[in-house]
Amino acid sequence: LYQRPSIRNPARVLEGMNQMLYRNVGSEFVTACSLYLDFASRMLYIGNAGHPPLLVWKAATGEILHIRPFGRILGILSDASYEAAELPLESGDRILLYTDGAYEASHEGTQFGIERLEDFLKADQPIETMLDQLTEAIIEWSGGPARIEDDIALIAIQIS
Repeated sequence: LYQRPSIRNPARVLEGMNQMLYRNVGSEFVTACSLYLDFASRMLYIGNAGHPPLLVWKAATGEILHIRPFGRILGILSDASYEAAELPLESGDRILLYTDGAYEASHEGTQFGIERLEDFLKADQPIETMLDQLTEAIIEWSGGPARIEDDIALIAIQIS
């Protein structure tokens, strides 16, 4: 279902995921961000289910956008609805998806924070290098891998 190219609306994907999880997840819940990137039109379609906002660095202006269309956490309500947002992209724009473990990583009571994620996203370096350095910075901030208390997932995309 979720790999079919005919499903281009991230909100519909999240609705399907919610139905599946509602029947099977019990008292647990899941957050998610769903994207559809149309390379031909350079349009990004975003859906969100209680997940941290998607960060987009606009190369032309240097602005960082926080995109979080309305959507409830997955698996809680059987009839949860989700909205999709659209964003035109240009060459050089960068997208960062991340879990809360990335910005909540703590050092002496201070979180790594979304601002530090933004600083890495707009850094003038190849996207692969940026992602590697961001990962290392979060681990170092936490005091090493053994001190990380939550899962951390990072996905970065640069539009060519």
